[in-house]
Order: sequence, then C-alpha cells, then structure tokens
Amino acid sequence: THTHKHEQKRKRVSEQVSALTSATHTNLPHLVQPVYNLTAHTGGVWCLAVEGSLAVTGSTDKTLKVLDVDTGRCLHTLQGHISTVRCVCMKNGVIVSGSRDSTLRVWSAQTGACERILAGHSDAVRCVCFDGRFVVSCSYDNTVRVWDPSLPNESACLHVLRGHVARVYSLQAEGHTVCSGSLDTTIRVWDLEHGNCQFILNGHDVLVGVLKLRGKTLASGGADCVVRLWDVTLGICLHVLRGHQRLVSDLTFHKEMLIRLASFFFFFF
Repeated sequence: THTHKHEQKRKRVSEQVSALTSATHTNLPHLVQPVYNLTAHTGGVWCLAVEGSLAVTGSTDKTLKVLDVDTGRCLHTLQGHISTVRCVCMKNGVIVSGSRDSTLRVWSAQTGACERILAGHSDAVRCVCFDGRFVVSCSYDNTVRVWDPSLPNESACLHVLRGHVARVYSLQAEGHTVCSGSLDTTIRVWDLEHGNCQFILNGHDVLVGVLKLRGKTLASGGADCVVRLWDVTLGICLHVLRGHQRLVSDLTFHKEMLIRLASFFFFFF
C-alpha cells in the first residue's frame, strides 16, 4: 500500500540520517582534518567552484585562483576584476566569475586566460549559473540576465529579466527554468528560452537569500528562518518548514532528504 511504502521510505532515510549523525559524532576530528591549507589569496574568500581535480576560488583581493585539489598547488591566478569576486562557477573547464565591479568574466581553466567580458549589469553581480552554454547572472541592479558567451559582444546578452523591485540575491538555473530570489521577498520563475516570467512565488517575509532547484522542486530559504518547498511547474508552495531561530544560509538535496543550514535539518519528501 501507499502507507506501507511511505513508512519504508521513512525508515530507510532515518537509517541514513542515523549513520550520518553517528559518523559526525564519532569521527568528527578525522572528517574535518584538512588535507591542504591553501593561503594563496590576500583577502577573504567569497566563493568556490569544484570540477574534477580543479577548484576555483574568488576573493575580496579581486582575483581568482585555480587550484589542483590533489596537490594543493595553485595553477593560475586570474586577474582582471577591479572589485571583489562574489560568485564563480565552472563547467567543462570553462570558468565564469561575477564581481562587485558589475561584470562577468569567462576564463579558461587550462590556460588561465580571460576569454570574454560580459558587461551589462549596472551594479554588483551576486550569483552566476553556467550549464556549458548559457550563463545566467543576477545583480543588485534588480535584474537577471541570460547570456550566450559564444556570441559577439552586442548580442551576447539574450534576455534581461525584469520584475524584481529590489536586489536579487539568489539564483538557480536548470534546463530552461531559471529561479531568482530577491530582497523584495519574492521568488520569480522564468523561462530561459523566451525570457518570460512564469510565476511569482510569494510566502517569505523578508530577503530570499538561498535557492536550490532539483527537477520541478525548488527549496528556498532566507532571513525569515523558514524553508519553503515549491513546485515550479505549478507555481505552488508544497511545504513550509519551520524550526530555525536564525537565517537559513544554505540548502542542499541529498537523495530523499533536504538538508538546510545553519543547523542540520532533515525533511523527507
């Protein structure tokens, strides 16, 4: 029966949580022992992207570092931004970074060369997503932009997604779906191909600072200490998860669980 299958699923997930909790308590010193201490930057590190054996970090020192995680060696220092590097992502050896200088830069992880500068935002770039073809960025200028960095400069920006009335702080893109969260307390679901706003998701009371998209399920969290689960194909809220006393700083999906931080919280779905 459906109830029996649901109970089996809950039992299986509970066993996974118990194993994780046990490992965390019994092996904590071993789990958090660093392999390398990387001190290449001269300022605070704001962002990180990892692909295979490469890691890329962005810093308040205005640079990015390309690191070999197997050896701890710094392979390249990427210079060009004139303010803090706030976000970075990497796909197929291509790095895309966003900065408080309002630009995005496209780099080669292999050579360290800057291959493109994407200019158009009028304020700091807060988040960036890259799927190997399209770049999606959000900014404190209240907009989201969709780019194709393979096109010439004048046509590289495919869409400017307008609608938020305050800074855009969080961003997720998967397939043709783009989700953005803002200081205006709303989440907007956009169609990447046409640049249309499909849904406006209301429910949070303050800043929506973190989003995580998996398939048709979007998890959102922020300064109101609440996590919400949405169906982005229907534009409806599925669940409201309460319990934190402080802002939710991060979210991740793990198998059948959603884990939210500051503290561990597991939700079965």
